Amino acid sequence: MSEYGGGYRPPQQPSGAHGPQYGQPSFGPPPSGQPSYGPPQPGMPPYGYGRPGYGGAPAGLTGEMPGSVTAARVIMFIQGGLGALVSALLLIVAVAFGTVSGAISSLDEEMGRFFGALGVGVVVVLLVFLAMAVGITVLTFMLAARFPRRRNSIRIGALVLEGVFGAFYTVNAMLSLVGSGGGSGVLNLVFAALCWTVFGILLTQHAKWYFNG
Repeated sequence: MSEYGGGYRPPQQPSGAHGPQYGQPSFGPPPSGQPSYGPPQPGMPPYGYGRPGYGGAPAGLTGEMPGSVTAARVIMFIQGGLGALVSALLLIVAVAFGTVSGAISSLDEEMGRFFGALGVGVVVVLLVFLAMAVGITVLTFMLAARFPRRRNSIRIGALVLEGVFGAFYTVNAMLSLVGSGGGSGVLNLVFAALCWTVFGILLTQHAKWYFNG
């Protein structure tokens, strides 16, 4: 007699049904042409991250210097050129004043003593301002020239420099305009506008992304 008795046969698997039954997990590779949605592999970002504008560069930017940062750099080179011009003028005035005071001292002994002391004092003050102007000019040129290095310390240094002188020129402009010094007041306003323009650009998201690269 058959093991199952009475001719009973166990149920057979339907022909051609080789895949997993409904409700049962699949352990094989997905059928050809269908995407796989497994968990992210080690070292790969999760789905939905790393797209442009989300955690990477701001939308529309590449690894090159943004146009706004380039404009700030050009303005700083202009400021450096103006600083070099002021330094040259201070040097000329100091030399001229020293020469005139020396000539007056040779003409009259008593006046020579007075103008000699006055000349020395004025020349010393002018040389102090000259040293400050040269130092600021060199610093401005150095910061602007280092923009392509993309260091955040360069951005911070430029922010401090532009903020300090922006405030200085703004206060001078207000004092000049109140004291009826129209010409110098307008000139100080122009310098202040240049400083605050660079300051504002370096605070933008584009500048932060670029200098943190």
